[in-house]
Amino acid sequence: MEMYAKMTSFRARQTPNYVKFLSRRNGLYYAYLTSIFLTIGITYLIFNWFQSMKLILYDKVDNWEEATFVLIKTDDDDCILIKPIFEENTTSEPRKPQTKVRYFHIRQKKFKISDGTHCTSIQDSVQSDIEGVISNADEALDPLAQEQAEKLLKFHGLNEIRTRNPGTLTLLINFISSPLAVYQIVLLIFEIIIGSYVHTSVLVLYVIVQGFIALTEQWEKIDRLNEITLHSEMIKVKRLVNGSETILEINSTQVVLGDIIFVEASSNFSVDALLLSGKCAVNESILTGESSIRTKSASSDSDKLLRASSAVEYVNKGTIAVVVRTGWDTTKGSLLESALQKPKKWQKFEKDLLIISITLLIIVSIFNIYLMIYDIVFRGHFYARGTLNRTLEFITGCVAPSLFFSFVVSGWIVSTRLKNKGIFCFESEQLRSVGRIKTICFDKTGTLTELKMKFHGVQTIDGFVSRRSLNVNHMLSSGKTDLIFALACCNSLDIVENKITGDPLEIEVMHSMGFNYVIDESENQVFVPSREFKRVSRLPHNFAFKKDKFTGFSHTSRKMSLIIEAEGGKGTYLTKGAPESIVKLCDPNSLPSDIDRFIANFASKGFRVLALASKHLSSVNEENPDTNLNFLGL
Repeated sequence: MEMYAKMTSFRARQTPNYVKFLSRRNGLYYAYLTSIFLTIGITYLIFNWFQSMKLILYDKVDNWEEATFVLIKTDDDDCILIKPIFEENTTSEPRKPQTKVRYFHIRQKKFKISDGTHCTSIQDSVQSDIEGVISNADEALDPLAQEQAEKLLKFHGLNEIRTRNPGTLTLLINFISSPLAVYQIVLLIFEIIIGSYVHTSVLVLYVIVQGFIALTEQWEKIDRLNEITLHSEMIKVKRLVNGSETILEINSTQVVLGDIIFVEASSNFSVDALLLSGKCAVNESILTGESSIRTKSASSDSDKLLRASSAVEYVNKGTIAVVVRTGWDTTKGSLLESALQKPKKWQKFEKDLLIISITLLIIVSIFNIYLMIYDIVFRGHFYARGTLNRTLEFITGCVAPSLFFSFVVSGWIVSTRLKNKGIFCFESEQLRSVGRIKTICFDKTGTLTELKMKFHGVQTIDGFVSRRSLNVNHMLSSGKTDLIFALACCNSLDIVENKITGDPLEIEVMHSMGFNYVIDESENQVFVPSREFKRVSRLPHNFAFKKDKFTGFSHTSRKMSLIIEAEGGKGTYLTKGAPESIVKLCDPNSLPSDIDRFIANFASKGFRVLALASKHLSSVNEENPDTNLNFLGL
């Protein structure tokens, strides 16, 4: 029976199909090492280019506890990783006793083998456990003991995203084992055999310069990456020291899984953490591309996760969170890893070069067999040396060695020019492909052009009203009170440290309706209409609309909704979202007949179009209010 283990979590770029447990065949492995020495590295090149050949060096293991290696195979059959299994008697998870842990590394992350069928990321399982404790009101999350925190730090390492320098020898071996370098070395050997020492010296110079450029680019890449990713700051954590709860101020690199930290304003949050209490406003634009500020609260059922690299703009005093990911396991680390740690693949140019070389070799072989037969039959003699030289000259002359040199140097020049413009190139070998691109399409036009959007206007059944022409008094007199409510109140705004946070566009629209968003005497967040609105609507001067049953935007429903509570317990249900989603929920009689034409017209001009709808409720507790809605406009 083959032992497979499904990967329940793999946050790298490639998704594995399965994991297989192995043990090394020592006899074959030592024979493999000997062949590398005898063939001057040719065996290593072949096994390095064709990863699946390495499987002959290992045996499958039925008992996973006896396995010493693990095979990870991804959706890409060329990407096969064979990793050693480590075993330690240590503490790998917070608030758990010291146990024997069997694990393996995939790049910078650790995956534990829990049984013969599951391999899970250690930090993924920690987050699941902590989420379970938080959701259980009967359980409390105690601070970590200082001794356990030290053991966790030793096992997981520092909380930093550092790219390690593999060393000059490793980089040199990687360069020499690349198809282009091997091809040039073969040409170099051919030139020596022919006796063309001028060409030989030029080829040697080519290879040396290319190697120097490759090593220099790799060193610069690592240094630049560390400049971008390395970050540290002082963080307050709550720990048990000698049995008593103590607040310590430590460097963010010393923070470990399960630490309870105090959230403070920061331009670069250093861990992934779940809120335990309090509220804060964060900007996750560096991760999501969306420039709007999002409010996260421990009391909310939605997203409570503070992600590494987020900018914490505002935070309530006393807000605390528990660390669930550190280092490369954080959202920032996984994002960088998916972009940088791609498995090495042959470029199309390298594959074409291999095909051309094999084709030329076949043609030359046929041609030389013909010449050999001709010399023997018609001339009565055969010059082996002359035939060999003629063959090698034909091969070296078909593909000029300077071609590869020009590729490397031109790539280096282009990457240098990009770097001078503030564009850092991680994969200079891709520049040959990038140079052929004529058109680049983006779906983030607003983010690329400016950091905010502007409110253009409203398309109602009666016609289009621009932003400047919106008049609250006219809207009230024409019975468009619900439209005012939808524009002013249907939003995801929040108040943190007495400041309104959220989408700047929603703030602008709310203020254009004469509304404000404040905290009342009862510590509730309410919408305060303008004096003119209160006068026309005959509302008390201190009246405010309470925000009830707010449901934030969901990518599945593609809308947000809330209920505005009015006098007498009655309410108005308001929703805003993608026109395609809102239209389906509306009463057909309230929809204009040419609504599709309006949506298509606005979209063709590059506008972000949102639909608005409402429904009057007899009670704010009415169930399933999002049916037979009244369409208000776009």
